Amino acid sequence: MKKLLLLQLIWVSFFTAHSQLQNQPAIPINSFGIWDRGGVLLKDPTNAKYNKFFKGSQLDMKWKDLQPTDSTNYNWGVFDTNLKVAYDNNVQLYLTLYVGPDCPEWIYTAGKVPAVTTNDSKHSWPKYPYYLNPNYSRLWHKVIAAFGKHMRETISLDWNHTIAFLQVVDGCTGDVTPYKGTVDSIKYAIIDTQYDAFRFVGFSKYKAAFLDGDQNTRIPLLFNGVNDEDPNGAAGWKWVTDSLKEGFGMKCGTTVRGVALNGELKFKNGYSKYFIDPKGLACFGRSEMDNGCMFPLFMKNLDIAYYWAILNGLNTGTSIHDINQNSSDQVFARPEVMKSMLFFNKYAPQVFASQATGAYSVFHKGLNANNPTKYPYPKYSTLTQSTLERYYRICKDEAMYGAKISDTAMVAAGKGDQRNLQKDYNDVGWDIDEGNFERFLTQIAPDSTSAGLWRVRGTLTGASSKYDRFARRFDNVTNRNTMYFKFWDDVFSSTNKPKSLKIKITWLDSIAGSTWEFRYKDLKGVIQAPIKMIGLGDRKWKTDSVTVTDMDVTQSGFLHSDFMLVNTDNIDDIFNGIEVDFERMTTGINDIIGDKANSFQLFPNPVKSVLNWNTNANYDQIKIYSVSGILLLQSANMQSSSIDLSCLPKGMYFCQFSQGKQVIQTEKIIKE
Repeated sequence: MKKLLLLQLIWVSFFTAHSQLQNQPAIPINSFGIWDRGGVLLKDPTNAKYNKFFKGSQLDMKWKDLQPTDSTNYNWGVFDTNLKVAYDNNVQLYLTLYVGPDCPEWIYTAGKVPAVTTNDSKHSWPKYPYYLNPNYSRLWHKVIAAFGKHMRETISLDWNHTIAFLQVVDGCTGDVTPYKGTVDSIKYAIIDTQYDAFRFVGFSKYKAAFLDGDQNTRIPLLFNGVNDEDPNGAAGWKWVTDSLKEGFGMKCGTTVRGVALNGELKFKNGYSKYFIDPKGLACFGRSEMDNGCMFPLFMKNLDIAYYWAILNGLNTGTSIHDINQNSSDQVFARPEVMKSMLFFNKYAPQVFASQATGAYSVFHKGLNANNPTKYPYPKYSTLTQSTLERYYRICKDEAMYGAKISDTAMVAAGKGDQRNLQKDYNDVGWDIDEGNFERFLTQIAPDSTSAGLWRVRGTLTGASSKYDRFARRFDNVTNRNTMYFKFWDDVFSSTNKPKSLKIKITWLDSIAGSTWEFRYKDLKGVIQAPIKMIGLGDRKWKTDSVTVTDMDVTQSGFLHSDFMLVNTDNIDDIFNGIEVDFERMTTGINDIIGDKANSFQLFPNPVKSVLNWNTNANYDQIKIYSVSGILLLQSANMQSSSIDLSCLPKGMYFCQFSQGKQVIQTEKIIKE
């Protein structure tokens, strides 16, 4: 056996995390996708229908169940039983401890915490604790510490890979609010700055309980109220970025509950850079489907609702989308909804452009009334969210392309009311996304080269296709007859080239005899047109595909494009979007994941001490990470084909091979 030189045992401190060293999120990206928050997975963990679809499950607890009496004897039974079920069946969990109105009754008596009532009639809580009372803070901090101690001392080390992250909760459910409704007594009112001070102390207690200390039992944290969706989110963002140097998760609110909801653009512009191909701080984001799937607009057409909500979530960078029981029932009952959810499972883990295996551009045009440049005053009326005349004037300009307002009462409402109360579709909104929904593929100058469409085949009903909601078409009258596309800059390079690309184009076959082509420039500079379509005119949505192996992906075409859709007559063909699946080829430095000719074969696995590998790939770094992303071992010795892991405790780890800054391959290993 070759001697291992330059082996560095790096028992790094909590601050030296994978998220910083490799620009990786705090949890493995293979955790990204659809999660269960309705309990179906834990109830039936061996059911292939569930365990092949869900990435994991929420495990929640209520403080009142965990500590029903004023005692230091906590009731861990239910929690430990569910944890054992998850461990035995390889189910990942995220944990939530509900507090606030879910605190035990003795808090109000023996704990001497004032009980607060409100005028809320929508929720079942009869009262709330007065959060600013010192006794409440002290008792809350104690249960956080006890939870952390139980996880890090009582639970066996090899169970820890079962826990993906913990959601920090400080008030009502996961919302950043102490109460629902208005307090009956003004003396218990809490202003934002007071509540922030209260919860930031709680944040520090969670950090001490779950992050500080032994890195092998560290559990990443996810926070709510740390982005601009919340009234005082900037203060929360400052706390987490100042206090947590290793990355974290954030709750993304309503990103997967609908599309064209007022206020969605601000979140995307502010935070998607931390989720998608991050260049600095890397975060993960979670958004939930509560009973919004049962509200009027969602129920109007479930295929449309899920498809565009999923695309909206991916567009903002949502990593984890967890769904409740009602949503699960809808997903498994409707094939088109399932397809949309599997699309999320496919692309949520594709975080880094240089490692992606697919890209897409789904066509959408949003009429954003909060854009004074595109819709100036006075032509489009006053620039305020409540000015209905502004929305109508904007829609009027796009009426020939199908834009309408069908629920006037909701067009200027807040996104919460839109989600809960809206009954029909509106095609204009306030601070909504204006462009296509894309990842790693961009349509160049979409509005200059195509026309955006709404309600493509007329009035939207329960029978409408999911593709009918938004689309783009050629516009021969205005000479918009070619759509240009390019891959993001980091997708391919001279040392990271595609071996093959499968292009899938979804289009509406609307007029018999209509013609269009898919074109690209090959590696010799010759324009190729492998798809030359002639329409049948059956008014059906279709997906046609072609696989090419010789595309020039250096953005050398017109407008720096990689390929084009070209109108070859005077008829305006309609498209929903383009998806590209690609296989990467191995070049001189072998820096692409998954090439079988240069893949790493690790053995033995499970391993007790020395891990060996065979490969003909070039690499200059081997790193061993914990499941939480902590760098544990690394070697820069390329003369050896083994690494000694005997110093590591039993459990699951990740072995990563890289060349320079490019990750070649990452493999899961089990240490016995």
